[in-house]
Amino acid sequence: MSMTRTITNDFLHYLQHRQLNELINLFANDVKWEVPGDVDHIRWLGTRNSKLEIQDLFNTLFFSRSARWRFTRRTLLFLFLTKSSKVIKFESIHL
Repeated sequence: MSMTRTITNDFLHYLQHRQLNELINLFANDVKWEVPGDVDHIRWLGTRNSKLEIQDLFNTLFFSRSARWRFTRRTLLFLFLTKSSKVIKFESIHL
């Protein structure tokens, strides 16, 4: 299995099971993560630049009463990888 496929499967598995520590370990320390929108009204929108900020984002998504996310294998992810095979950016398209 290719490294990209392995990381994608791991990413989706960790999302589905809300395994935050394992999920965060897939990311590089320095990232540029952008989710456009009204950041004053929706906390998980905006730009993140570090692994800790990404962790805060997923804490918000996983544990917020207003955030009801269901991650499945029907979510298509485009991953851009560093040389060390760490995820630095993803975009999702729900099919």
